[in-house]
Amino acid sequence: MSETIPSRKGIERLVKLVFEGLEKLRIRVRHALLDAGFDSDEVIDYLESTSLKYCLRRKSYKSLRKLKHGAVLRKETEKGTKYRLVAAYHKKKRKKYFFITNMSRAAEELLKEFDLRWGIETSYRMHKEFLIRTTSKNYTVRLFYYLFACAVYDCWVTYHCLLERHLTVTEVKIVFIIITVLGKDALIGNENFIHT
Repeated sequence: MSETIPSRKGIERLVKLVFEGLEKLRIRVRHALLDAGFDSDEVIDYLESTSLKYCLRRKSYKSLRKLKHGAVLRKETEKGTKYRLVAAYHKKKRKKYFFITNMSRAAEELLKEFDLRWGIETSYRMHKEFLIRTTSKNYTVRLFYYLFACAVYDCWVTYHCLLERHLTVTEVKIVFIIITVLGKDALIGNENFIHT
C-alpha cells in the first residue's frame, strides 16, 4: 500500500486500498462505518460493488432536511448504482443525520452504530492538540506532521493508561517493548498480563 492520496480527489481509491488490504490480511470486517468525509458517488459505487455491509453518513443538504425521522429513500449515483438513504434524528444531540447504507436497520439502530465512532472522533480532535503547525503546502510534510502527532498522542494515551494501573518503571518498559515489537493488539484481551 505505497500509493498516496494527495487530496479528497480519488478518495474511493483510498477506501478500496484499505478494504483490499484488510482482505489480504484476512481481517474480517463485520461492517464499515464511514463519516461524511467519504460521501461521494464513487465511494458508494465501490461499496455497493462489494459484499461489505456499510453505513456512510451523508452530508446534510437542504433537499434532505425536510425528511422525517425514519424516512427511507431509494436513490441512485450518477453511474446508476442504487442505494438506500435513511433519515435519523438524534434526540440527545438535537440534530438530524442522513445515512447511506446497505444494512436493513432502523434509524435508531444506525444512530447507535454511529455513536460507536465517538472515540474515533475524540481521538481525531486530540491529535490536533499534538499537531505541529505549518504553512507548508507540501503534502508529504503535512502527512509526516500528522502521523507524528498521532504517534505522540498514542504515547500520551498509553502513558496515562499505564499511570492509572500504577505500574512500576520496569513494567512500563516491558509494555512499551511489547507494543513496539508486537503492536498494541498483543495486550488487548490480556488484562492479567501485568499484575498490579
